[in-house]
Amino acid sequence: MPGPVTQSYITTDTGITLHWKPPHNPNGEIFNYQLEWTFRNATHLQNVTELSFKFPNTTSTDRFNITVKALGVGGLSL
Repeated sequence: MPGPVTQSYITTDTGITLHWKPPHNPNGEIFNYQLEWTFRNATHLQNVTELSFKFPNTTSTDRFNITVKALGVGGLSL
């Protein structure tokens, strides 16, 4: 199982974008990253291969909960 993603931060130039670095201990190849977020009482799930994600239909003042996990050879990180 991969370790957790590292050095995550948010930018709010035009909406909200989350950035992160790969796990320090990937334990094999990382295939993609799974993002889960709750915004306006709806939960969303998105798989991405990049190290950032711009949340659709958001403004710099919106607030929501975000989880990002690495998915690799060893499974899904905690």
